[in-house]
Amino acid sequence: MTTVYISIGTPKTGTTALQNFMYSNDEELRKQGYCYPHLQVGISNLYKERNGQFLIYESNHENKREHEEQVKERGYEQLAKIAKECPNIVLSDEQIWYRCRRKPDFWKELVERFRNINCEVKVIVYLRRQDQLIQSLWNQSIKMFRKGTLTFPQCLEKNYFRYVPLDYYENLKYMEKDLGKENIIVRPYERGRFEGEEHSLFSDFFQSVGLTLTDGFE
Repeated sequence: MTTVYISIGTPKTGTTALQNFMYSNDEELRKQGYCYPHLQVGISNLYKERNGQFLIYESNHENKREHEEQVKERGYEQLAKIAKECPNIVLSDEQIWYRCRRKPDFWKELVERFRNINCEVKVIVYLRRQDQLIQSLWNQSIKMFRKGTLTFPQCLEKNYFRYVPLDYYENLKYMEKDLGKENIIVRPYERGRFEGEEHSLFSDFFQSVGLTLTDGFE
């Protein structure tokens, strides 16, 4: 059975850097029996490194639900072929952390669909101190929009970032119902607490999924 590792963020925990690193080193990953598949589905034409995005895809199509289901079907079809050749698959998208709560039985359906293609699922989540997370999200909004952005106190007052679950324990318990506690890998996103040989985010992530960070990676 193939193991699928799904990195779900949380936001502002270096997920984009990990995605770019994994995407650029897929050949080196395969030497250790892992792959970071380059899927042609969902928003892959815009964000090719976010290969787990199809799992939580939200469509603007006229037939929203039908289109979302088609995207998921294509993603699982591609992974079913890959799973026959690769014993370990890594997927990633940080939006899964907060979008999954919008979809009833999201994790239950995901586990069942992966089981149907002979895959077991393990989820990796990095947690950052909530106050630092909110500050980072606000900094990002300033860089992206500049004009018309709320001040930091205004963001706090209006609960501007309420779409990101800050009760980490509650969200993890929600996931545990269908995934099982043993299939959730929780890591702190904090300097001085990263593990692995380099004590970096990359070495910490690699150790979490059973990979070795060698000199062959670029």
